Amino acid sequence: MNWYGYCYSSNKDTGARHMESLGEYLRSNRELKELSLEEAANVLKIKVWYLSAIEQDFFDLLPAGGYDRKFMTEYAKHLGVDSEEVIRRYDEWYRTTAISEPLNNPTNTQSPVKKIARWLAFMPIVLLPFLFVAWMYLIE
Repeated sequence: MNWYGYCYSSNKDTGARHMESLGEYLRSNRELKELSLEEAANVLKIKVWYLSAIEQDFFDLLPAGGYDRKFMTEYAKHLGVDSEEVIRRYDEWYRTTAISEPLNNPTNTQSPVKKIARWLAFMPIVLLPFLFVAWMYLIE
């Protein structure tokens, strides 16, 4: 196994070796147990598309806040594989991809709709004192 979270497996027929990703590893273990994604999802109470994302190595589609690690742990336990090893490999993947994430996804970007909504919420606070002064001036 290397530090990218891949392990080497060999094909029994040809003897060829290829790198098996974490998702491929979990999928092959599920298929060995002859389980469908739907069956695993029903037992684990995890949506099928989350399990599918895990098996396709689309870990960035998993929810944050610890749910990603919880899903991985529960799925590994259900398949009967070492959940600590799965989390270690997931953490290695996360560390290698998290380095470039701030450059590709700036945190200070907002949609134009949010900017307009913020201004609309702020406008009464700014306009109210001016309207009060104008009203006082007109009364005199």
